Amino acid sequence: MIVSRVYLRTKKLYNLADLKKWHFTTPLNRHDTHHLYLTFMSGKILHVKENETENFKEIKLLLETNFRSYSLA
Repeated sequence: MIVSRVYLRTKKLYNLADLKKWHFTTPLNRHDTHHLYLTFMSGKILHVKENETENFKEIKLLLETNFRSYSLA
């Protein structure tokens, strides 16, 4: 079973399915140095949070592996 909400820098909850449309970069904008981290259960993403990891490239790879292509406006 997978939790279908995602907690992002904006402090807004998103449906996990929406991640398919997003591409995570760091920083998220010119004034933001926050990173994101994922919590997995049985290989499924539970949620994404900020400032909880130093290995952003690994997270980006995990996202790409799970969701392929997406873009974040």
